[in-house]
Amino acid sequence: MRAKLFFALMSGLLVFATTQAYPNQRSNKGERHAAQGNDQITPEEVREARELADRFIRRFRETRDLTPIVNEMFTSHFKKMVTEDISWSGVVGAGRSLPEQLKGEQRLRCYIANFNLQYMICLYIASKVPLDQNISKADDIFPSKISQFFKENDPDEGEIKTTEQAQKVMSFLEQAVILMREEVVKNPPEETEQFKKNLLAFEAHLDKNEEEKPSVSVSNKAEHSFPVGARFIRIVIPFHVGLGMVKEGRELKIDLAMTRIPPD
Repeated sequence: MRAKLFFALMSGLLVFATTQAYPNQRSNKGERHAAQGNDQITPEEVREARELADRFIRRFRETRDLTPIVNEMFTSHFKKMVTEDISWSGVVGAGRSLPEQLKGEQRLRCYIANFNLQYMICLYIASKVPLDQNISKADDIFPSKISQFFKENDPDEGEIKTTEQAQKVMSFLEQAVILMREEVVKNPPEETEQFKKNLLAFEAHLDKNEEEKPSVSVSNKAEHSFPVGARFIRIVIPFHVGLGMVKEGRELKIDLAMTRIPPD
């Protein structure tokens, strides 16, 4: 099937996964814990996290690109971490074989391209169908230009084993991002009635599900300039996109943005 990657992206985005703890790609089980007396997120932390999340949502609507947001809102070590450690690949749906064949700044491009594409597809889908409606491979909800591009250009590489294959996939992803950006800039999903209905439904869903409300995990070891006891906050934004946050100095910063929130 020529549109294999397209349908994988779409299917993954329609599985609204949840998680209770903020999953950071550098953390192994046991490295962060809910310390007795420190595991409850404070009202001030919730307020700050929601303010930062709102800023993130607004900026992405303005830019439709994670690149400037990384420079403005992410921790100072984020770029270095992404270029050196590929364990982030699952939270943006990239799979390990693609970033394994990339180096340095190429990995950052990979992270950003995957996040941009999946987040814009997520927003687009929310403007077209109710959240509880299943979409099959037979459904054609995308503009013909985009559907045709995916069908004709999907690299369909399977496991990526060479740099040449990786570059081919990266070219495909970045072209797909351009097409999706053109569509959502021309027709902002957020302005549709269906999106507004889905937003209300999603907010109601969050209110009813404690495991998806802002939460905190506490580090029991020093890592990446953060001391023992650093408080890593997780917040979920529409539609099941995760933001991990941590204080850098006195300012709350984003440490990770996830289009797929992994289970504990």
